[in-house]
Amino acid sequence: MPEKLVTISTLARLLKTTNHTIRYYEDEGLFKPAEIAPNGYRKYGMSQAYQLSFILFLRQLDFSVASIKQILQTNPSVTDLLLAKKIAIQTERHRLEQLEKILDDQLNIHQSSASPTLKVATPIYLQSVKRLPIDYDFGITEIMDGNWNPDFILRKLYYVITPDYYDICIVSTKPTSQKIAPGEYQLTPIKASSAESFDQQLAPYLKNQKRIIALEDRRGFLTANSNLVIHLLIQKT
Repeated sequence: MPEKLVTISTLARLLKTTNHTIRYYEDEGLFKPAEIAPNGYRKYGMSQAYQLSFILFLRQLDFSVASIKQILQTNPSVTDLLLAKKIAIQTERHRLEQLEKILDDQLNIHQSSASPTLKVATPIYLQSVKRLPIDYDFGITEIMDGNWNPDFILRKLYYVITPDYYDICIVSTKPTSQKIAPGEYQLTPIKASSAESFDQQLAPYLKNQKRIIALEDRRGFLTANSNLVIHLLIQKT
């Protein structure tokens, strides 16, 4: 009993695609209809449905039409092909997760800086990535000399400041000796267009405390305003 064939519209509806897409893949030589009637109508069977389904699947995996054509012509191991794509997807997912974390950090900085207080529910552990003398300005050369991740500019930076030195820190996923204890903190901004102005504003706080933690706000650097802004975390009593 001969196979009952279906029209292009029926095949498109079955595989949730369009007539135009099917014709395009045919024109690109990816597959052919089972038959073409004298009046030009195309007819398709199960073989074409499987072929088109595989093509649509590869397109969902972001293979180009040229790559799919090569795959269909060379007939590589489907298992090897899919395993390689799975690894690529996992790598891309990790990259996107890292980007999402950076976005969360930036949003938290902006939300915190818009509020006069910062509430810390659990300890925030800090990892020092650079220690500099208190009178030494943090600049681009320190980044070039150190082992910094390329995304440091978008990472949330904390400063642990003492009268003699300051540590440039990022959030650590493991407990460290430096941490922000749970509690409610007053966010006291220091805005300065020069290192001298910044030191002058910071000096009164260092007289009263041996250790200050500050959170950097980079919104100024992300706009035409290049002023340095940090928020001192003063714990409320």
